[in-house]
Amino acid sequence: MIFDVEHYDCLIIEDDPATLHLLITYFEKNGLTCKSVICGIRGLEALERGLPKVILLDLTLPNLHWYEVVLEIRAKNSSKNIPLFLFGETKCADMNAKIKNMGVTGVIPKPFCLKDFDILRKYASKPLIDNITLWNFEDNE
Repeated sequence: MIFDVEHYDCLIIEDDPATLHLLITYFEKNGLTCKSVICGIRGLEALERGLPKVILLDLTLPNLHWYEVVLEIRAKNSSKNIPLFLFGETKCADMNAKIKNMGVTGVIPKPFCLKDFDILRKYASKPLIDNITLWNFEDNE
């Protein structure tokens, strides 16, 4: 169990300020607490200081490729079980195969509508116990 770590609902890793503002506003209006960062390196640093119930990661970020960010998140015991959603273009079959095998919870394609993110609210509503977000798999069907 980790002590003195901040807990919140959603970590958003997105480099576009307009998209970031839109998502934060939407989630907060729906009762979620959010932290946001503009690059993968900052996202990994944020996970050292706090544990979200769900992570939303843009597929096109400066400095660290989304693939490297996901590998780092999944390599750490504190974050390996946090539901992780990617959002962006995934037209390439090779990319879809990589995503499927990396422990990614889901993908939200761009362009998106805000209702596409309602699934994150479902995951964020579950309790966080000992760094593991718990949910009933039957709820996902």
